[in-house]
Amino acid sequence: MLSRLTFARDTSALIEEWGKRLHLRPNIVARNALMYSLENDPALPSIQADNSLVGGKEMNLLTLLGDDQEIYLMLVIEKYNQKLSDLELAVVLNHHVGLAMKEESFLNLISGV
Repeated sequence: MLSRLTFARDTSALIEEWGKRLHLRPNIVARNALMYSLENDPALPSIQADNSLVGGKEMNLLTLLGDDQEIYLMLVIEKYNQKLSDLELAVVLNHHVGLAMKEESFLNLISGV
C-alpha cells in the first residue's frame, strides 16, 4: 500500500507558499486541496508516471490524510468507481492537489476571500 507521496515541484511550492501565508501546516493545505478537487473535477486523470511526480516535497500519506486516511482513500476509490494501484493512487492524489492549488476559486475559499 502507498505510504509516501511525492508532490510535483510546482505543487510543493504552492502548498508551502499558501501554508505560510495562511499559517497552516502543509498537510492541511494539501488535504483541503484534495477534497476540493475531488468534489469539483469529474475526470479521472491520465495515469502515467512521469517526471512531474519527482522533485517536490515528499509527505507521508498518514500525515497528508490524518487519522481518517482510510475514509479519504475510500472517497477516491468511490469517485472513480475502481480500485487503484499505488502508482495510480499517487498520480490521482498529485493531480487533484495540484489542480486545486492552481485554482483561484480554491485559493479564495481557503483564504476566506
